[in-house]
Amino acid sequence: MSEKVFFADVTAHRASADALFARVESRLRTLLPPALIEHVGSTALPDGLTKGDLDVQVRVHADAFDDACRILALEYACNPGGFTDGGRSVKDDDTTPQLGVHVTAIGGSSDIQYWQRDLLRARPDLRAEYDAVKRTFDGGDMTAYREAKDHFFSSLVTRSDQVEIVDYDPRWPAMFEEEAARLRATLPDVLAVEHFGSTAVPNLASKPIIDILVIVSALATESRVKHLASLSYVFWEGNPKKDRLFFVKGMPPFGPRRTHHVHVTEPSGELVERLLFRDYLRAHPVDGEVYVALKRELAGKHRLDREAYTEAKSALVLEIMRKARRAT
Repeated sequence: MSEKVFFADVTAHRASADALFARVESRLRTLLPPALIEHVGSTALPDGLTKGDLDVQVRVHADAFDDACRILALEYACNPGGFTDGGRSVKDDDTTPQLGVHVTAIGGSSDIQYWQRDLLRARPDLRAEYDAVKRTFDGGDMTAYREAKDHFFSSLVTRSDQVEIVDYDPRWPAMFEEEAARLRATLPDVLAVEHFGSTAVPNLASKPIIDILVIVSALATESRVKHLASLSYVFWEGNPKKDRLFFVKGMPPFGPRRTHHVHVTEPSGELVERLLFRDYLRAHPVDGEVYVALKRELAGKHRLDREAYTEAKSALVLEIMRKARRAT
């Protein structure tokens, strides 16, 4: 017989879930002092429906992941259904409510539960949508519900990482300076840190993402990935451009939205020339207006497809680059 799933109002489980989390958190901090311990799942939300169990996410750095899993396997029962790339689950079915503990490597592919919680806490409309999924399967098959739940959260990643063009924000230069200071303090062997891209051009509308160019004497991929992970950046390992390293902060499902892009390259890298693009638009606002008009049009057409958006504006970018080279 298939397992059934039932839901109740989260307020009916709030007190018991909070009390159990306090006890579990204390124990986990003893077992894994450096870990980040998060109350996740539906009992961590302000309202809505829940199965009533307590979900706890234990976030550790990648080099501590195997040890954390080994330690928790001595404390709790294995939950084989919770094994994913970069994630492991253990459980205790004898607690009230029942307990699930999910170990994830920070920045790994499974490090998403805290982000799901934060997004749902901030968005009552999404909580209502999630509850509608639960009502559909209340009293029904657990496996079918889990599939529908996975589809719902997968859709949130796509919807939360849309292309958006906003008016110029005068806070952008200060946001760059703050992040540049963190990068200089964290990364060794930095030759220069430059604010580039559209947020570096006064009065130019842009995606609200600070693009930062870090010029180093050598890429040293492994070292850069480790250092930037400490600042919550995720590395794009599949980047076909081998003269640079690309990192993103805040990209779903590792955050509610992208806030910073960091591009690491050597002095001879192709990206260094893109500083001409920034400088040209700073000096030629009419060309900037043409560029903004195209970006707004393309963002409307390709809101859910960043690659299509980037490709569609590439011809104008190349044209502006040709003007910038002639102007130097």
